[in-house]
Amino acid sequence: MKHYPQIIAGVVIYNDKNQVFLGKSKNWKNKWTIPGGSVDFGEKLESAAIREIKEETNIDIENIEFINIGEMIASSDDINKSRHLVFVNYKAKFIDSDIMLNDEFDKYGWFDLSDLNKIELLPSVKKLIDVFYE
Repeated sequence: MKHYPQIIAGVVIYNDKNQVFLGKSKNWKNKWTIPGGSVDFGEKLESAAIREIKEETNIDIENIEFINIGEMIASSDDINKSRHLVFVNYKAKFIDSDIMLNDEFDKYGWFDLSDLNKIELLPSVKKLIDVFYE
């Protein structure tokens, strides 16, 4: 069986205080990460990002902008299963909404740049957030 990379649309969500939204995810070995997920066949990247945010957090976003593309080739030591992931990353502004997490996140928080060294972030997410704050 041949395996292929999976395309993931992720979003750094920020609020009026310029804090970023992060969720603690069992899918990522209980590390903190941004919301996002797989792009379905025939689905536009930005549409996938908006859909995934809504499914995972019930958050509405606006002013979505492309940040960068990243890649992770991970073993099951890094995450719950071996995968080759291509991340298409966006940033977007939080629209006041009732946050309701699905089963992908155990908890969430809003974090300032200075808070990031106090939590266990995925290394790729740390790099992405550093780019966001530049």
